[in-house]
Amino acid sequence: MMEKTVKPFGQQVSRSWLIHLTSHGMIEYKVSMKVLVFLFTSVAIVRAATTYSIDINDADNVLTAPGWTGLNAVHSGNGGSVDVGGVVFGIASSDGARLRGSTASPNPDALVGDFAFDDGGNEAIILLFGAAGDLAAGTWQVEVWSYDSSFITLGDQILGLRTNGSENADATIDGMLQGNGIVTNNMASSSSGPAASFTFLSDGASSYDIFLRENNANNRTRLNAVRLTQIPEPSSALLLGLGATGWIFRRRRS
Repeated sequence: MMEKTVKPFGQQVSRSWLIHLTSHGMIEYKVSMKVLVFLFTSVAIVRAATTYSIDINDADNVLTAPGWTGLNAVHSGNGGSVDVGGVVFGIASSDGARLRGSTASPNPDALVGDFAFDDGGNEAIILLFGAAGDLAAGTWQVEVWSYDSSFITLGDQILGLRTNGSENADATIDGMLQGNGIVTNNMASSSSGPAASFTFLSDGASSYDIFLRENNANNRTRLNAVRLTQIPEPSSALLLGLGATGWIFRRRRS
């Protein structure tokens, strides 16, 4: 059996873990600040965040940004999908896809140089987040990239979330329950980072998708990429850790 150093009750010690023998023969444990910090940081998260990074490509000129999963959208017409760990992300309601520049020299880069598009009044592009029940219950962050180097001033676009195929269904957007899934009516394009970001609450049973609809005189909509990240819930283990820490630092008052 492994032996542990026993110190007289009340004696100050500097080791990370030591056993204390109280005046009544009870055993107490004492931890250093380093161990306490480790305890808090190690139990703060139950699991690593689930992230889906979808880069929309032109199926006729495929170019996927490093670290992303490519979804090859139909060049002329609607369609295109990719299965990521059993969740099928699919393009719907688009006119096609394009790559600005070339696969060797995209304009401006591999992430926002290609896109799915829909031109025309009141037209929209939809990206499906799998089928009903595919997204685990909890809060998800959505980041949306929208840019076209040939039309730098695309104009405003409407960004929204659909629940079970309806943009008029109740949705919790950025922590607020609202009667529809409209995120913004004024999303502008951006070549250097997401054009928009928001969170929504999944019930773990419904189907979800986002849509971009033109809201400008040019009647143009572009969708380059979407990153979907589940926000981890605080760990119940943290509460257990707090209780254990309280026990560890229990000290009998003399």
